[in-house]
Amino acid sequence: MMAQGQSRAFLPQLGETGFWLSSSFTAGSARVSNRGDVDSYPVHELAGPINAGAKVGVGGSTVTVPFAVLSGQSLTIDTRPDRLTVTDQAGTSRFPDLTGDVSFPPIPAGEDVPITVEFSGAGTITATFEPAFWRAF
Repeated sequence: MMAQGQSRAFLPQLGETGFWLSSSFTAGSARVSNRGDVDSYPVHELAGPINAGAKVGVGGSTVTVPFAVLSGQSLTIDTRPDRLTVTDQAGTSRFPDLTGDVSFPPIPAGEDVPITVEFSGAGTITATFEPAFWRAF
């Protein structure tokens, strides 16, 4: 319980655990910070039902998922350069089906950048990344 005159942030600091949105949401002004020493690449996980036309991206680069992700189905867009995959719940590659800028830029080290998450439907989209740090030795 808060005392009169106290305030609390509507969205608490999310830290490095990810960003979660659901149910017909457009994150037009959402931003994410990479507090690491090197660039980081997000993994976007879509869990249906999500209608065709969902968009995810970093900075000004956005990729569109032109197909629906049905209830009970999922799609994982792993933008890490050593993995770079787009797979559905059965492990089938859906990379050729994406449209838009499929270059998948990183979240730059030490920067705060806009993140795009746009979709309609009752599903969820989760975008996560792991900030990486240089070792001290």
